[in-house]
Amino acid sequence: MTQEEKTQIEERIVDVLKTVYDPEIPVNIYDLGMIYKIDVKDDYTVDLDMTFTAPNCPAADFILEDVRTKIESVEGVKGSNVNLVFEPAWDQSMMSEEARVELGFDYYEERIFSFRCPPWVVGHSSSENAGTPTGSFSRQHQGESCCHLSAWRHVRLLVRI
Repeated sequence: MTQEEKTQIEERIVDVLKTVYDPEIPVNIYDLGMIYKIDVKDDYTVDLDMTFTAPNCPAADFILEDVRTKIESVEGVKGSNVNLVFEPAWDQSMMSEEARVELGFDYYEERIFSFRCPPWVVGHSSSENAGTPTGSFSRQHQGESCCHLSAWRHVRLLVRI
C-alpha cells in the first residue's frame, strides 16, 4: 500500500467518524477530540485509539460499535481494531473550534505575562520621584515590597481566545 492510498483511506475514515455522535452531545466524536490515533496498516486494517469525554459514558458500547461498523464500511478497509484509551484524559482543549462554537464554550488559555518594574516603583526617594505619574513612592507600595530596578514581575492570567 502506498502512502497516498493510506492518506486517502484515513480521509474517508475521518469523514465517517464525523457522522458518529454521542447521543447526549450534539457534536461528532471527531470534532470533540475523542479520536487520538488512526493508523492504516499495509494489510488494509485500521488501528484506532479513542476515548470518551467521561470514563463512565453510558453510551460507550453504542458509540464503540458505531465507530467499528462505520470504519469497516469504508472502501479499502478489511478490518478494524478500536482501542478505548484514557491517557491522556480528555478535556475541552481537545475540541475543534467548530465544536466549541457549537457547544457555546468560551475557550480560555492560561498565559504568563512578564514585565520589568518601572523605575518609579522601586523605592527611590521622593526627590528622585518628582514628576513621575504618581508623585512619590516609598519602598512599600500597596503593602507589597517593591522590586529592584532589574527585577521582573510575572502575572498569570486567563485569556479568552
